[in-house]
Amino acid sequence: MKKLKNVIFWAGIFITILTYILVKPLSDLDEVWNFNIARCISIGLIPYKDISMITTPLLSFITAIFLKIFGSEMFVTRILATILATVNLILVYKICKKVDIPKQIAGVLVLIIIFLLKDYFCLDYNFFVLAIGLIIILLEVKNIKKEKITMKNQIFIGLLGGLAFCTKQSIGLLICFIIVINQLFFIKNKSDIKKYLKIILFRIIGIIIPIMIFVIYLLYNKAFYDFLDYCVFGIKTFSNRISYKSLIQSQNLVIQILSTCVPIILIFSTIVNIIMKCLKKENRIFLLLNAYSLPIFAIAYPISDNIHFLIGAIPTFILLIYFINLIANKYIKVSGKYVLEFIEIISLVWVILCTTYVEFKNSETLGILSKYKGINHFKNIYVSENLNDSIKEIDNYINSSDKKVYILDSSAAIYMIPINKYNKNYDMFNKGNFGRGGEETQIDQIKNEDAKYLILNDNYTRNWQNPEEVRAYIKENLKYIETVGIYDVYENIIED
Repeated sequence: MKKLKNVIFWAGIFITILTYILVKPLSDLDEVWNFNIARCISIGLIPYKDISMITTPLLSFITAIFLKIFGSEMFVTRILATILATVNLILVYKICKKVDIPKQIAGVLVLIIIFLLKDYFCLDYNFFVLAIGLIIILLEVKNIKKEKITMKNQIFIGLLGGLAFCTKQSIGLLICFIIVINQLFFIKNKSDIKKYLKIILFRIIGIIIPIMIFVIYLLYNKAFYDFLDYCVFGIKTFSNRISYKSLIQSQNLVIQILSTCVPIILIFSTIVNIIMKCLKKENRIFLLLNAYSLPIFAIAYPISDNIHFLIGAIPTFILLIYFINLIANKYIKVSGKYVLEFIEIISLVWVILCTTYVEFKNSETLGILSKYKGINHFKNIYVSENLNDSIKEIDNYINSSDKKVYILDSSAAIYMIPINKYNKNYDMFNKGNFGRGGEETQIDQIKNEDAKYLILNDNYTRNWQNPEEVRAYIKENLKYIETVGIYDVYENIIED
């Protein structure tokens, strides 16, 4: 009976998330960009050298393998997104159980996370680095509980840190720092120093292994300088920011409350851990959850929108529930057995009802997804009639042009993917994606290339990351030719 309830619970969650993801229309640019990068890798292009990207490419390589096996379709990445989301939720559940949070409360937390993220689930490196971080937390907890204290285990924790770096270098670097530094917190006397320094050494070895493999790959493909250009030196040109204040001032009351509470929880728990350490009464699990919550919460910076915030806040949710559970166990002596059993039944019924409702509500959309086969690489993805017509019109224009055509807009990849074209910086046309030279690099390239450039007509709202300096140069220095769909066409005429 217990196994049956678990199967129903997790099957319901998987089906619900799958449905939420599959019925999404083609509109999420992050999804398009991530798919396009993986697609380009699957056809042999080299990150940074041939592909514009500002994060490390582990998830893109993994995705490329699946695209190579199952076909270069966004539908494949949506299945992978469902698997990744479910894995993250299972990890949250397992961590909660491992730190002695009742499984019924862990199940409720899983349902809350689904509610918060249902509109945001996708195949994204932030979700992937979260999964790596949660696996590390789970292994660390097992170490504390004396389940697996082996050098092999320490190397594996370090290895995961290196993989986190290879997924998103900024967050991965912070996770690696915590992997190394957190062991110093457990040193109580001189006899502990040798033991923990040995653990740190093995963890550092583990961290170095995947990073060295990545560096060797870059050097072999003569892409190391390009990596530095895009991911290190070019970061100074990344001015795309959404202030954290926007979350606190959000129209969404839930986001408003959570974004106010999460930093307070992290600050409070850090202070509590410092006091407990000074009093030599530290709780290792509480300290560990606090330590790893900090780097993962950094996902919310510098773009503090709903999805980045919610992904980054997940370990903090576990931290909060763990702390509440500690207090409850200490001061509430009444058995909550029947309450927890009631919560488990309600959660299971809720999953069944929600899955049934979501399936019924989206049954018509799910039934007609097979009809969407007209656009290459976007088969079985709902594309609105207006966007479908726009893709056909723009792609026909590009294919019939006697000159090279570039789309200087954030949505360029939507038009280039179906005709199997890729134009590096132009196909993720955002500030901060051009390397150390920034927008000047693109302007210099435009000056010297006899081509046509499509920019979004003034009647339409541009993406907030649009490189306005390049757009201004196009309008002031190139010749306006015509308007095609939502784009104005400018031509750079270079005389021989």
